[in-house]
Amino acid sequence: MKHAELKKILSEDKDYRDLINHYDLKYEISELITRARISRGFSQEKLAKLIKSKQPNIARLENASALPSLSTLEKIAKAFDSYLIAPKFAFLEEEDNHAKETLKTVRAWAIEPDVLAHTHRRLFPINANISFTPSPINNPAS
Repeated sequence: MKHAELKKILSEDKDYRDLINHYDLKYEISELITRARISRGFSQEKLAKLIKSKQPNIARLENASALPSLSTLEKIAKAFDSYLIAPKFAFLEEEDNHAKETLKTVRAWAIEPDVLAHTHRRLFPINANISFTPSPINNPAS
């Protein structure tokens, strides 16, 4: 078996691709470009013409041997009659999720004083006899 044949077979195996390309940003971008191009029914040549490039450049982007610039990604998005969504840093995404969960909890406490009292007893068992009275501002029932 030739190297090119093996490479083709392995590239078609999703588990192998996931293993090799785990957390590889170039690979993720190349997959997105390829999927978007195919879903729009464009050939590499047609996409290249729309962004004023050449087909081999699109091939390099799609096989992850080149990382596109932001301006190239913007041209590609425009060719697909779309726009880019800004990437995120993973730790900020985790912080955002944590903040959303905290906000949900705080809102639940403001609406349900029993939840706050139960949580307080669980977190601070020594002071478990502290009672909570809802504020008229936070309690619509008042």
